[in-house]
Amino acid sequence: IHSCDFAIEHKTKLPIYNVSNENAANSPMADFAPVFYGNAVYYASKRIVQTSMGYSDPNNDFIYVAQRINNRSLDKSETLHDSKSADFAMFQLNFAPFSISKDGKTVFCSFNQFGAGVRHPYIADLKPSSPFELSYAKVNNLSELNTGNATTFPHYAAESGFPYLSRDGKALYFAGKDLPGISYGGYDIYVCYFENGNWSNPVNLGSNINTSADEVSPFVDEEGILYFASEGHLGFGGFDIFRAEQIAGTWKDIRNLGVGVNSSQDDLYFIYDYPNEIGYFSSNRKGGNGDYDIYAAAKMGDITMMPKVLENETDHIV
Repeated sequence: IHSCDFAIEHKTKLPIYNVSNENAANSPMADFAPVFYGNAVYYASKRIVQTSMGYSDPNNDFIYVAQRINNRSLDKSETLHDSKSADFAMFQLNFAPFSISKDGKTVFCSFNQFGAGVRHPYIADLKPSSPFELSYAKVNNLSELNTGNATTFPHYAAESGFPYLSRDGKALYFAGKDLPGISYGGYDIYVCYFENGNWSNPVNLGSNINTSADEVSPFVDEEGILYFASEGHLGFGGFDIFRAEQIAGTWKDIRNLGVGVNSSQDDLYFIYDYPNEIGYFSSNRKGGNGDYDIYAAAKMGDITMMPKVLENETDHIV
């Protein structure tokens, strides 16, 4: 009821972002989990691919690469590896959501079981088994990515995924269920720190960020702003995208990114290029090419236009 009231109050307000469908990069199948690397956006797609062995299974996804035109729209994309090569199927299969280190030599991934047409993540009582296993791979370059050279992350729950590795490589944000310690219900967002050659135990980001529902797909931009998707905070329906900033060691000032970015369907996987004030995200909203599409969001307004979602915020230290 509170979310309905929130949506009614804010649905006619001016959008903060100019949102457009990146049609050149999308297909009738699911296109999701965009990632920045170099001047390109990498993402996963379940589109049918003709390979040396025939055609791919629509339940499998592969990594695609789309170049950015003037740091804005995405150009026509292609598979990271040659789809006609004999070993194509063993590379980048169901590798997303994933995160690439700045030097391209470390990739955190979550082997998913997203079938064609399912929402991300699964509805709990419909999933056949655990949809995620959080892993990482060390490579010399991205062309070496495959499902055989990944190592299970030492701190993961039965269901962990949606990784984001910070630009300095010292913090890993991810979503997990039922990790030891504090849990608020569903998927919560956690962070681990790389200290003395090892990853620390996961730290829950606290009750300002996490709710009794699911919080997923964290991303931190160059200014230290955290973006994430939640179906527990006040929103317009399904997963909405939110932002937060760290104030005196606590994630606070939780704001909904507003209409345009958020719809009555699922909106998640938001990444943001702060210098160029443009983000990319995935949505299964009506009017797209089919299933999840990738959208661009060019910022036009400022934070004061984004509605706050919490009347009272705690001082949980992260």
